[in-house]
This record gives sequence, structure tokens and C-alpha cells, in this order.
Amino acid sequence: MTTLALLMDPIATIKPQKDSSLAMALAAQARGWASHYLEMDDLYLHNGQACARLRELAVRDNNNDGFSLDEPQDQPLAEHNDIIIKPLDVIGDFLTEVNVTSPTGIRELDTLYGLDIRGQLMDIIEHKLNA
Repeated sequence: MTTLALLMDPIATIKPQKDSSLAMALAAQARGWASHYLEMDDLYLHNGQACARLRELAVRDNNNDGFSLDEPQDQPLAEHNDIIIKPLDVIGDFLTEVNVTSPTGIRELDTLYGLDIRGQLMDIIEHKLNA
């Protein structure tokens, strides 16, 4: 099964109606993919192996009740087939944001212009995985 791991800010502080990561999780879930949630502090090294404290994420297109999380599970990332999507980019030794102008861009564009960018993004990922 394809799984999507979302590296995010604390999920309790987001606005579901504006968050692009949740929009991507909704599109992935519609394809039958599982989603996992993690924060930067959930990434760690154990005996030289990259690991993460992952929580299964269920999403709903509901502004008042947009998500639920299972209990965290510590797992080596090498044993996981997650596609990790993060709102951050690492360049050299520096951590930089990708969405410096508008972290809600996907949802805003979809709403304003009747697009489905989140679905198109998942289509491209799915196509690449099946190639």
C-alpha cells in the first residue's frame, strides 16, 4: 500500500480549511492511500539508522473536525515505503521553507479557480510510482 507521510507543524494549531498538507492527505486518502503524520522532533537517529515517530492520520473535509491521529509508533524509515512530503527544504546545511509566500496556496488556488491541484499532484506521484 502506498503511504504518505506529512512532516508538519503541530497539527492541533493548523486551520484545516487552509492547510495544504491536509488537502494532499485528503487526495491521497481518496486514492486508498494511508497517511502518517510527524513533526521535526519526531525524526531521530538510532544506532546510525534514520527513524521516526509516526502517527496514522485520518482526514476529513470538515473545518471543525478535520483529522484524527492514532498512537505514535517508532519505526526505521528504511523499512517504510512512505512518500515524505514536507513544507521545508534542506539546502546544504540549511533548513529553508518552500512555501515562504503562501503555505495555503494549494487550497486557495483550488477554491479560486476551480482547480484540483492536490488531486493532480497525487496523480503525478501515482504515475511515477507505477512507471
